[in-house]
Formats: sequence, structure tokens, C-alpha cells
Amino acid sequence: MYALLIDVVSNRSIVLIWSEKNNKLIGENIFLTENNSSEIIISQIEKVLKDHGIEYRDLSKIITVIGPGNYTSIRVGIAAAKGIGLASNIPTFGITQHELIAKSYKRNQNYDLIILVHAKNEDFYYQKFNNGMNLCDEIEILHFDDILDKITEKNCLVIETENAFVKLLLKNNKNLKNLVSNYHVSGVSMEIIFANIDKNTNKNIPKYIKSPNAKIHKKEKIYK
Repeated sequence: MYALLIDVVSNRSIVLIWSEKNNKLIGENIFLTENNSSEIIISQIEKVLKDHGIEYRDLSKIITVIGPGNYTSIRVGIAAAKGIGLASNIPTFGITQHELIAKSYKRNQNYDLIILVHAKNEDFYYQKFNNGMNLCDEIEILHFDDILDKITEKNCLVIETENAFVKLLLKNNKNLKNLVSNYHVSGVSMEIIFANIDKNTNKNIPKYIKSPNAKIHKKEKIYK
């Protein structure tokens, strides 16, 4: 059997086919994210399936990235996953951009992994992980300055999905050596995602920018 990953939310759109029997990547299709529609996503999925002689009935699960990100892209990705799942009786699962990166990133490192997804202006969706486990249950929306305060901690690596944070660093004459910008998830690193998705508690509940399902960070008042 095979598993299908649909990601039209991250900084590049991609569909992956994973062989559960051989535990390896079978095929991937990377395409432009502009003007995505359900028809385009389905055609890209069907292309990668056809290229490898796989039919919908051969899929055991479908995973879709549920955000946070662009409103339309999230809706389209979830609609495609649910549509295929309902039509072919295939279970579907949701995963956030933060979890996708954290769980597929190399493990056994002696540092915390902070993942940033640009929201708007100087705000970012923030979540901290260690060896794939989230250290804060909810995604937070933090301002650039608040993130700077947090990433001064020791043993911390920062990954952003685009390059908005590094631009703000340059604009404010700041330097951060432990930053990886414009990070792309590698298909060959997806083993942990497909192997453990059944244990994932996330459902296909979208996380939007305009109405984000995220905890708004509030500074504590020291002086009353």
C-alpha cells in the first residue's frame, strides 16, 4: 500500500507518494503555488499516481498540510484530500507546517528547534520542538522583537519557511548565525511522518492567517 502527502500551503506545492511496504519515497511532483485550484491539485496528484502505476484504491492514507498559511491554499488542499478520501474510502489526516518540518528534520540533536512561518507584517507563527516533540502545545503568533528575545537562548536552531525573518534581521542590523531561511522539506526525510501519522491527533481542521487558530502571545506585566 501507499500513502499520499498533499502540501499546497508551504513555500512550494508538492505531492508525495510513499511506499509503506518498502518504506521509501516512490514519487514526488513539485509545482507552482500560484492560482491553485482543486482541479489543478487533483491533476497533479493523478499525474504522479499515473507515472508510478498507482491507483486511488492502492492508497492507505492521505495526509494534507492544514496550515498555518494562505486561506485559499489551505481550503483547496483540505478539499482535495477530503474529496479523494470520501470517494475512495481512504482515511485522511492533517499536519501543520511546523509539525511537518519538525518531525521530518534530523533527530538526536542537542538543541531546541524553533520553526517560523510568516503570518503578516512583522508577525510570525512560532512553535518550539525538540527531537520532533513540540515544547509548546499551541502555535503562537509572535512579533519579530519577541522572537528575538526567545532565540537568544542556548542550543537553539531557527528554521523559517520563507525569508521574511532574515530580511527583518538585515533591516534592523541584527545577525543570527543559527538561522535557516527558505527551508524546504525533503521528500526522502518523510519516513517518520508516514510511519507515525496514525498517532497524530490533528484532524483536517484548517489553521488560517485571517482567523488564525493560534495563541496570541501576551507580554507579562512586571510592574503593576
